[in-house]
Amino acid sequence: QTATVYEPWILDYNNPADSAATGDNVVDNVEQVYIALADSGDYWVRVTHKGSLVHGLPWSTEDQDYSLLCSEPITYAPSHRHYVSTAGSNTIPYDTPATAATMISSALAVAETGDSVFVESKTFNELSLFMTKGVLLSGGWGGSFVLRDIFEGKTIVNIINPIEIEAGAAPVVIDGFVIQGGVGTYGGGLRVDDSDVTIRNCLVQQNQAHDGTFGYGGGIYASQSAIQLHSTNVSNNTAGRGGGIYLDGCSATIDSSTISNNDLVFGGVDSPDGGGIYVVNSTTVNVAGNLIAGNVADAESANEAKGGGVYVESTLVFSMNGDVVSHNTAGESAAAGYGAGIHAVGSSLTLSRVDVSNNSAKTIGGGIFTDTGSSLVLEKSRVMWNTAIIGGGTYLNGSESTIEHNLFVGNNATGCYILAAAAGSFVGNTL
Repeated sequence: QTATVYEPWILDYNNPADSAATGDNVVDNVEQVYIALADSGDYWVRVTHKGSLVHGLPWSTEDQDYSLLCSEPITYAPSHRHYVSTAGSNTIPYDTPATAATMISSALAVAETGDSVFVESKTFNELSLFMTKGVLLSGGWGGSFVLRDIFEGKTIVNIINPIEIEAGAAPVVIDGFVIQGGVGTYGGGLRVDDSDVTIRNCLVQQNQAHDGTFGYGGGIYASQSAIQLHSTNVSNNTAGRGGGIYLDGCSATIDSSTISNNDLVFGGVDSPDGGGIYVVNSTTVNVAGNLIAGNVADAESANEAKGGGVYVESTLVFSMNGDVVSHNTAGESAAAGYGAGIHAVGSSLTLSRVDVSNNSAKTIGGGIFTDTGSSLVLEKSRVMWNTAIIGGGTYLNGSESTIEHNLFVGNNATGCYILAAAAGSFVGNTL
């Protein structure tokens, strides 16, 4: 309960006459947890093992049954399942396919933390969706809610306002949806504030975050949150900054996803930066196995545009592993453009086995641009066919840079341009 952990009683087999104490019981297979004068409230019961069960069922060394006995009257908080279907009778609490809600918003309104909302593979037109509790929102279900198709049968949600996941909603999971058509200022498709959210097997497309002056996160906007993005496509969204994704003060993992063809508009306030992904003031952002391609940081009336694919600022750890950053542009129509593939300011970057290719910046840093106050580890990567006036492949300005065992091919002009390096190494590269 709360932060208190109650452990089972345990005997010391070396001194069996000693009184029992509480702790990690590795002696026998019957354990008792006793809570004197227990307060009313919610308690979690956690049953674990040491990772190698050896006395399971005869045909398995991985399964082992157990029993749990409680000596006082208790009530459980089971997970409930709610359904959404165009053929449902719309009868609260929507807990069978026959009584399913006909709108997603109706099912979310009755769901409690730990519940699931299963949604039929249809198209739903929703004005607004608010998620204020930790709920699994699962799309792509057939009409009988037996089979699910998350590849060709994603549930389509046409929204007017972004899906809002409000402070304290954790953990939220959104799985198997097409989210499109949303318009906002902080997030076009989804807005996440101070929450723990997993988005997987989704397509976030054709959303816009801009009010004519400014806007952040065309597809997804997240602030002070923990974000997990898996096997998701964020494409064809528009914002003032962060055309695809905008992360402010977050920890995040983005893997096995596609961030593509997102772009920016200029409203006269913020420079149009981060066509694909914009990260600022964040702790740890891990990016792995993604395609970041065809994103644009540009606007005709802007003085400059930075980070066509990725823009990172004032972030402690930003790592990429096995990603492809390709065909992104920065500042083609603006007065100047920097860091078409990746642009970093005051941040720590580690890029391993990353392909940075065919990106184009109008002015400096076709593939990678790092500015004063940043550090860069670039290893076992390929930087190829990128273009800029200065530093076609990379432009490293006053950064601490470790550049080892990379391939630089066909960049125009200059494969690797290093200016006033703070420290680092340049070893085993092919130019």
